[in-house]
Amino acid sequence: MLRISLSASLVLISLLLFSQRNYNLRITADITGLEDTTSLQFTGLTQDGMEYIDYKDAIPGEPFELNTRIGGAGFHQLTITKDDYVVIITQPGESIHLEVDMADPENPTVKGSPATELFYEFLPQFLAYEGEKDSLEKVFTEAFEAGEAISEEQQEAMVEQYYEKEARQKQIIADLLEAHPDKLTGLMFAELIDGEDHFGVMHSYAVSIYKEYPDNDFAEDYYNRMMAQAETAVGERAPNLQLPGKSGQPLALHDIQGEVIMLNFWASWCSHCRRENQLNVDLYNKYKDDGLEIFSVSLDRDRDAWLDAIEKDSLNWPGHVSDLKGWDSKAKDIYNVRSVPYIILINEEGRIIDKGLRAEKLEEKMEELFGY
Repeated sequence: MLRISLSASLVLISLLLFSQRNYNLRITADITGLEDTTSLQFTGLTQDGMEYIDYKDAIPGEPFELNTRIGGAGFHQLTITKDDYVVIITQPGESIHLEVDMADPENPTVKGSPATELFYEFLPQFLAYEGEKDSLEKVFTEAFEAGEAISEEQQEAMVEQYYEKEARQKQIIADLLEAHPDKLTGLMFAELIDGEDHFGVMHSYAVSIYKEYPDNDFAEDYYNRMMAQAETAVGERAPNLQLPGKSGQPLALHDIQGEVIMLNFWASWCSHCRRENQLNVDLYNKYKDDGLEIFSVSLDRDRDAWLDAIEKDSLNWPGHVSDLKGWDSKAKDIYNVRSVPYIILINEEGRIIDKGLRAEKLEEKMEELFGY
């Protein structure tokens, strides 16, 4: 008779249960500084939000192990406490090990998941620029709230610094997409760069990542949007927009006649938009007699706030429209607007000649177009 030891039997039972549940992901962790037994929640990100997948108790001083199943490659989260979690970008078949120090849970050491490792390698670079931008924003906001006078030169210098840091931040994201076209990691940051300066990289990444992960909803969505954005690339004919004007009557982009039309997406609640409105006013007053027209599309929801901002900022051109649907406006989808302010320049033939220009770059482009 075949005799099997008790320990061997337990191993066989464990293997049998493992195969019955059809696990395809293993996560182990060493969590330093965990004070009490804690139920760690493993969730997955869907387009409808976070979805519960599994859980396992973590016991202080003991190794943590979770064997679970995921439907495919994607974005996941292992939540340790209400405020502390680890982002995991994984795919079936991976065996991931985490080393987490509860004194600094936002910086875990990750092994066994290349996309997750890349995420935590890249994140500090990204956050460094975020911190620098936030510091500039804070200085301006605090001075404004305190009623302190900021000279025009100081404002221009701060805006220039902000956009410079933003441009550098976007460049490192573009570099990430170009260097790792097969990693889902890029999708975590790809939304933060514009198609004007980096469309080639974004388009190439979209094609590569969708080919690599055709069943991932986020890869498919990004691919579809990049294909749509190609339709509003520089040189293409500008799609028409027809939205309610200030009086409530519809006003169409294609009804605006001018040598250069500035299609301006903005909102009354957008502080950057409100600051740049002064430049738009200056440009309109300078070039309106030479054929500059502005068609401003507001992503507001509050009609009174929209109209009040138009008056306060002296936006005296007639082309103002809004469907008052905020970010649900179809207009921003047609032009793939991901942030405001967002400006598109259209020539008299109705073709897009430039996109995403702000501050000095916009001013320089106008000088180029009008010759002074």
